Amino acid sequence: MKEFDCRTAGSPCHAAVTATDDRDLQQQISAHLKAVHGIEPNETLMSYLVSTSRDSAAREKGGA
Repeated sequence: MKEFDCRTAGSPCHAAVTATDDRDLQQQISAHLKAVHGIEPNETLMSYLVSTSRDSAAREKGGA
């Protein structure tokens, strides 16, 4: 599982999403950016935002 939080990416937005994999994460982030922030994400932005996500399985085991 993957977790993304807008605040981790530098936004004051408190939205967070959980996804099964990177593709699902990208789809959810993209939908959020369009609906809430009015942003049409490009490849560079998506790459950055996905890089700020966390693997929830590693987090549960005490990793980053």
